[in-house]
Amino acid sequence: MRISFVPAIVLPAFAFPATAQDPPAYSAQSIPAYAGKHDDVYRYIDKNVGPHLENLQRWVRHRSISAQNDGIRDMAEMLRKDLLALGFKEAELVPTTGHPGVFGYYDAGAKKTLVVYMMA
Repeated sequence: MRISFVPAIVLPAFAFPATAQDPPAYSAQSIPAYAGKHDDVYRYIDKNVGPHLENLQRWVRHRSISAQNDGIRDMAEMLRKDLLALGFKEAELVPTTGHPGVFGYYDAGAKKTLVVYMMA
């Protein structure tokens, strides 16, 4: 019988411990529950779940290995084409010193703008 030693996990100490008097920087309990209803959105999702799953499967199947720069440009091009298919007025590959970025612009005529930034 072989016995191995497993070292204990040491948790880091925080440099700025909170005290009972300090307000929390973020507390989910301080945010009121969402009261909006979007039944039409949920109906649309339910009606189109098949095509959505097919798109997710297509993305997951696509070979892209960042550390080996394998398939990354093709994946970026797939995203660009998907954005155009969704109705984006602009969708372009953005050259960088590393992997390409993808820029897309969609104007829904809304009062507020949402910016999405992701890194993989």
